Amino acid sequence: MAASRRGWSDIPICLCYWSAVRFKLLKHHGIVFEKNLGPKTGVIARQMTEYNPDASWKIVQQLMR
Repeated sequence: MAASRRGWSDIPICLCYWSAVRFKLLKHHGIVFEKNLGPKTGVIARQMTEYNPDASWKIVQQLMR
């Protein structure tokens, strides 16, 4: 059964990953957002409990259409 038939496509999930100062979010609809969080990126990333990218986040890739 397809995920969309189970309603999974409506569940807002996110994959996040980071390097030295760049933090990236892959949202459930296939858009990768990026933001420079500075030298404390790892600390900030580990403390995040929700996501809602605002205008300060840059779209760097769109995986699905």
